[in-house]
Amino acid sequence: AKYGCNYRVPQTPQIREKCVAGYNAHIEAVKQAIPPDRLLIYSVKQGWAPLCEFIGVPVPDIPFPKKDGTKPQESITAGIKLIIDDLKIPRGRRLWFASALLWVPINVVFYTCVCCLCCRVCRRCCRKTSGENDGKGGKSD
Repeated sequence: AKYGCNYRVPQTPQIREKCVAGYNAHIEAVKQAIPPDRLLIYSVKQGWAPLCEFIGVPVPDIPFPKKDGTKPQESITAGIKLIIDDLKIPRGRRLWFASALLWVPINVVFYTCVCCLCCRVCRRCCRKTSGENDGKGGKSD
């Protein structure tokens, strides 16, 4: 179990305390093992500057992302707002456009195949039903 945690059991304050202690011990072990000039202790709340400085690249002119993709959205309107915010920046527009180029044709092909399959099955069912009248496949008099 990572950091001495067991996530397969109901979490209690004691288990949480053990997990946090294991996590903190791991952080200290990393600090001891990695030279300070090769280790960046970073929080995403700090934005681009410390990260870019550490890896030696210029700070991008786009805002630092503030979305947490691991948490579910509170509502549909919050999700729509995130999409609208993405569409306001060039990178977001490119990603949504690329997604549409990929998923629209896939969905068209998939639903066309489903429709054709349903029609084929329906025709077979209808033929069997109409053929049961006289046993020869035609209508009885």
